[in-house]
Formats: sequence, structure tokens, C-alpha cells
Amino acid sequence: MESKFTEAAGLVTHYLEHGRGDATIVLVHGGGAGADARGNWQTVLPRLEGYRAVAVDMPGFGESAKPGPDTGYGYTQDERDDHLAAFIERIGAGRPVVLVGNSMGGLTALGVARKRP
Repeated sequence: MESKFTEAAGLVTHYLEHGRGDATIVLVHGGGAGADARGNWQTVLPRLEGYRAVAVDMPGFGESAKPGPDTGYGYTQDERDDHLAAFIERIGAGRPVVLVGNSMGGLTALGVARKRP
């Protein structure tokens, strides 16, 4: 499992990546206190054999950027959806992408699927 960083929608974004395959699975954590990619998905990533599996730290969580109120980032659902869509494009996930989300991550996965079917 590799720990990596990229820029998505203007924010430094941390993610974990494991495996290789023709399809990419993107795992999105929930929004509880202390939630992040490692805590929610580190035991799942190695089990997704045959896929490129990626678990992202959403803005404000884990090792990703934590924009303050002076930055204009408001932590809205639309902003989370746009960030995840930009992240998927940035990592070159291709199509189709399988999105798996827990709690807040599930809503964000649905938002991306709705905006970018």
C-alpha cells in the first residue's frame, strides 16, 4: 500500500493506493471524528485483488488539506462532490470507476455519480 499526494480542485489531497487492474475502485471514508482513508479502508485495500484500489482522504480529514474559513472552501456537499470528481480525473482512473463510500463518503459517491455519470 502506497501513500501518495496529488492536487485536486486546488487542494492537496492524500490517498492510499494498492494493486493493479483494468478497473479502479475509489473508496471514500465517512465524516466522523478521526475518519480518514487509512482508518476506514486499510484492511479492505489488500483484499481488492485484481483492481487498482484507491482510498482518498477527503478535504479536512487525514493528511489532505484542511482549508480554513478564509480560503473560501465551505465544506459543502457540492464542494465535496466536485473535489472527488476532480480527484478521480487527476489520478487518471479512467472509466468506468467503481465508487464505494461510507456515510458521508456514500453521499459524496452518489453526488459524483449524479454529476458525472
